Amino acid sequence: MILIEALAALVFLAFLIGLVVFTVIRWQQRLGQRRYEQSIEGRIEKNQEALDTQFSYIEKLHQDIQNPHIPENRRQILVMYQELAQKKHAQLLLEREALEAQREAEEFERTMERREL
Repeated sequence: MILIEALAALVFLAFLIGLVVFTVIRWQQRLGQRRYEQSIEGRIEKNQEALDTQFSYIEKLHQDIQNPHIPENRRQILVMYQELAQKKHAQLLLEREALEAQREAEEFERTMERREL
């Protein structure tokens, strides 16, 4: 009977230790992911994903506009959506350029700090 209780206690203890280790590892992964997302590289990657999505949307709108089977009023609405999507794409490009300039400035600052040391 004591052996069964000791075995149950060991299993329970192993489960608790495993749970704590899993929680710590998962927490560190999420923390690292958040740090990356907030870094310049992460923001550039996120911006690139948004650019790709916006470009796909513009292409889809262009295909829909070229469809001869849609009514003219629908085509006009799609043209307006396409113009808005192109403006959003241009805005994302400007954001990307700003992020890249910020990355280059930070790299330059790090290079200058290394030279001073």
